Amino acid sequence: MRQRRRITLSVDGMEPRELLSAAGLHAAASSITTDPAPPATRHEVARRAFSGRFAGPVVAIPPRTTDQARGLALIGPGSTNQSLHGTLQMVYFTPAGPSGELSGAATLADRNVNNGAVVGLDLAGSAGDVDRFGRPTRLTWTMNNNTSNGPYADAQGSGTLAIRYQGGTALAVFNGSIDTTGVTDPTRTR
Repeated sequence: MRQRRRITLSVDGMEPRELLSAAGLHAAASSITTDPAPPATRHEVARRAFSGRFAGPVVAIPPRTTDQARGLALIGPGSTNQSLHGTLQMVYFTPAGPSGELSGAATLADRNVNNGAVVGLDLAGSAGDVDRFGRPTRLTWTMNNNTSNGPYADAQGSGTLAIRYQGGTALAVFNGSIDTTGVTDPTRTR
């Protein structure tokens, strides 16, 4: 006589992802701000929250302008609260004079090439926010819509970047708020 096997079904959770079939649509970005006149609801503040951690080797690069003393580049893997696997490409510069500002740019790209999600950021900081070797440790970032795409097209946002060095590698930790238009994910219910 044959014995029956009991089958148990289970469902694994999935990470939320933006649907990018409408990525080419652009909403009126001027009506979307990260600091709206009426305070944002708790739900909206949570929806906009952005954080990410990336680590990789740091290499010296030549300055690009005469007001820059030193350049650094970081390329490395990591993730954000909005993508599971990503890659950071970042260049940043120290000022030539004591009154100058730190500057730079970064892109955080989702490795899921089907969605084309790239967060483009402009970096700035105080010349005093450096470690004992003169490497920047704290910068602020703002969205750059010329280098952002996918669900981040026409997004607005800002935040902080903390950089910790260990030997020839660095850990870059991004925290802030990004307000997307929401038109790139018509199935979003939260």
